[in-house]
Amino acid sequence: MKRGFVVFLIFFPALLFAKEFRYRFEAGSHYKARSVVREQVFLNNRHISDSEILNRFSVRVTEVFPDGSGESEARYEVAETVRLPGSPVTLYAADESGGSKSYVSRFKQDRFGRFSEDEDDLMPVVRNVPLFPERDLRPGDQWSAPGYEIHDFREAFGLSEGFRFDTQVTYLYKGETERGGLVLDEIEAVSFASYVPPVLRSGLPNRVVSQVRQTLLWDNNAGRLAVCEESFDILFLFPDGETWNFKGGAVSEIIEVLPMERQALVRDLKSKLDPSGVDIREKAEGIALTLKDLRFYPDSDRLLPGEEAKIDEIAEALKQIPGFDIKVVGHTAEAGTEEMRRELSLARAGRVAEALIGRRARAAEEILIEGKGSDEPAASNATEEGRRLNRRVEIIIVDEYNQKNGNGNN
Repeated sequence: MKRGFVVFLIFFPALLFAKEFRYRFEAGSHYKARSVVREQVFLNNRHISDSEILNRFSVRVTEVFPDGSGESEARYEVAETVRLPGSPVTLYAADESGGSKSYVSRFKQDRFGRFSEDEDDLMPVVRNVPLFPERDLRPGDQWSAPGYEIHDFREAFGLSEGFRFDTQVTYLYKGETERGGLVLDEIEAVSFASYVPPVLRSGLPNRVVSQVRQTLLWDNNAGRLAVCEESFDILFLFPDGETWNFKGGAVSEIIEVLPMERQALVRDLKSKLDPSGVDIREKAEGIALTLKDLRFYPDSDRLLPGEEAKIDEIAEALKQIPGFDIKVVGHTAEAGTEEMRRELSLARAGRVAEALIGRRARAAEEILIEGKGSDEPAASNATEEGRRLNRRVEIIIVDEYNQKNGNGNN
């Protein structure tokens, strides 16, 4: 199961005047969120695993309608953890070997937060939360509204469709609070479900019992959530008596996507990095920094002595351009089996990502790693020089703003 959303808050005396709460949409606005989920999984009341999951999503408003509703495009990605041998650092993988999954969704919301329903949309997030009443709200006001969740059980249970269940959500507006220099509105939301599907289908749960508690920090000026902290306990019961129980918590912070001045950034990076060791170019995803001759021990993810100095240089450059996520991609020459090449390329990407995290160039949740094996050679594998060029690591500064608007350069 994949879910998305611990924040310390400073409380101020509740204001007594009423406020209007509405979603606000502006065509072209673009925001993103990262959510780290930590959960325990129980099968038939037996604890079988603990997992940590990174949910990342990017949303761009594409159209605003006369009634104030908005249509948006969203890209949602789920990445589970990778832990390299002997490493204390948690990494998140973007390829199939790391268990990632991505979704592209197009949806419409009205000013109160209500989604237009689309049964084909399997993006596994909570819908219609928060859903605001038409009246203005004062601190202490409560209200209830329906919500629903969609879970993608296609892989877990071999199904051809997603699974939806309805919830009832009770809200309490607690008043204004401050976080990060912003005045936000705190809303407590408790969601409960005891749901039986109207039509029972083979392989799907025949009942869901769920309770989710959320602290929602709402940015009323922007007309959207700023922070969501939650705890959840969700039980799926199946017709054969099998039960799956997911317990845990999550926190998410929503931030604006920054435009990237690609050409200026490329010029700046070329002035800082040694061109003999780093190739800098634009590609569809953003700006790629290719470490052309980063040397590892043979068939290993261990860097040879002296090689970390190359990463030091890149880490210092990345520190000067915060706000952009990073993808680290490993490549190998054509040697060994395809599985061995993919595992080795992922491990080498992981070692570089680990070094960048250790140098505080980025936080772990701002980096995805990917192993391409020998799928994208930079040169022929027929010569030693070509194989040397193919054994490389790419650090991609992700241009989410242009990429999602379809303006990326290949």
